[in-house]
Amino acid sequence: MALIPLYQGRGDATHIAGYAAVDDSDMPLVSQYKWRLFSLTSTLKYARRGGGSTPTTYMHDVVMGVNRGVDHRDRNGLNNRRSNLRLASHAQNMQNRKVRSDSISGVRGVRYDGRYWRAGVKVAGKAVWEKRFDTLEKAAVAVRQARAQLFSHAID
Repeated sequence: MALIPLYQGRGDATHIAGYAAVDDSDMPLVSQYKWRLFSLTSTLKYARRGGGSTPTTYMHDVVMGVNRGVDHRDRNGLNNRRSNLRLASHAQNMQNRKVRSDSISGVRGVRYDGRYWRAGVKVAGKAVWEKRFDTLEKAAVAVRQARAQLFSHAID
């Protein structure tokens, strides 16, 4: 594994703001560019180059040899090792989201209705599976099993 420095700021910034991981075999491919740290949120970060009048290119796209459609298995946008990357449509990539910060249950697809824990899975905004449970633990197990059966890219 090799670490690629990521810079922050405009122009020829020299401040290293972080590092992205790549396989040693991909080092010649990505080391020819100067990469910048791009933060969508405080926890969602990527390595990219370009922007403004130059086309934006993400490091994970360069490693995979595509223009778009790459998912990070571990949800870490700075881990660009091939074992962590997979080709994915936008819908498949969305299957690999983390639980929302305002979730009462702390489990994706599980909510409390005041009496029962309801576990559900939606596809394109439509419910395709839903059941109710007496405990959060049972609902969590069931919704994770349902997502694993319905979605190829779900990890939890």
